[in-house]
Parts: sequence; C-alpha cells; structure tokens
Amino acid sequence: METEAFKSLMTSLVRDDDSRLSPGDVSTALALVINRYNADRPRQLTQDVEVGEAMVLQTPDQWTNKRSSILTIEAPIGRNPPSYVTEDYFYVYDLPDSDVELRLLAGVVGVGELVRVCYTASHTAPLTFDEDDCEALACLGAAILCDQVAALYGHDSDVSVQADSVQHNDKGRTFAARARDYRARYESKFGKPTSTNAASAVARIPSPSRTGMRNR
Repeated sequence: METEAFKSLMTSLVRDDDSRLSPGDVSTALALVINRYNADRPRQLTQDVEVGEAMVLQTPDQWTNKRSSILTIEAPIGRNPPSYVTEDYFYVYDLPDSDVELRLLAGVVGVGELVRVCYTASHTAPLTFDEDDCEALACLGAAILCDQVAALYGHDSDVSVQADSVQHNDKGRTFAARARDYRARYESKFGKPTSTNAASAVARIPSPSRTGMRNR
C-alpha cells in the first residue's frame, strides 16, 4: 500500500474530528507501526549469492545489519528435493564498526559457487506490507494515535473550566476505549500483545564453543 493511502486509513479509523493530530503525529505513528511489524513479521526474501574467498558470502541486497537473519541456505542449488546447509555450517560474524560477514564453514561448497539464501529483511514503508496485514497494521497505528488524542483531552481537562472538563473527560475516555479496541484487533491478527517489548530480530543462540560466531 502507498504511504499516503496507509496514513489516510489510520487517520480515518481515529476519527479526529477536532483535528488534534498533526502530520508529524501521524508520521511518528507510522514509524512505530513499521518498527513493530519488523519485530513481529519481517520480510522474507531469497537471493542467489556467490561464495567468496574464505567462504564469505556476498551480503544480500536487502540485508540490514543487526536486524536481518539467515533462515536457510540452499546448496547446491536446484536439487529435487532441495538440499539445505545445516545451521552448524553457517553463521553471521561480527566485524568492527557494527559490520558483519555471512560465512560458511569450509567444505560445504566451493569458492565461486552460488548458494540460495533465504533471509529476513526490514520493512521501511507500507509499500512492502503484506496486503492481508494492512488492516491490522492500520488498527495498530490508529491505536497509537487514539492514545495520543486521549492524552491531549486529558491534559485539556486539567486546565479548562469545570463545564468543559466533563466534556473533555468524556472524549478522552472515548478515544482511550477506541485505542484498546484497535490494539486488540492487531493482537488478534498477530497473536502477540503489543504491551511487551518484542525483539527487533529473530535470534538463534550460538554454540558456546564457537566464540565470535552467531546466527541472527
């Protein structure tokens, strides 16, 4: 979905008739939605890459250091059924300055050969959202925005005269309830509560005997 269309979907769910939200609020909510989606359902891409010297793999085009992880490596390519390298024979190696290398152990394939890497990659805009997930993601964005509107009305009631305070409190409760409903819709779709801090990447625990080597 195009970014502006997705933003419009979020704001239409909020029903901010008093125009309390700014364009910056909507952009911030979208950024939070993208971050959450990357934690819950990152992209899964496949690319054929070459094995270089020292069994270092060419990094896939959409790989993001510290966020992407290797799912599978097919080698050699094209067997029926496919032949996959076991997890004990590939790893992500940390380099200085937050860089990484993807490496195979010697003997898996030869230098210069191609292997097929399936890996996770980050969403950066609604354009990469799965179409079936867009409604739930818009609900999460709307929940974030409704929470903001509820907080604004709550603040207004603290500084307004008593006659206006009741009205602001009612609106604040309405938006807070709306936020809970939209958040529940997201959680129903993904089966994960949004109140917990999800990891930013899928993690695999390395063998204690292989210092400096890890899969993510």
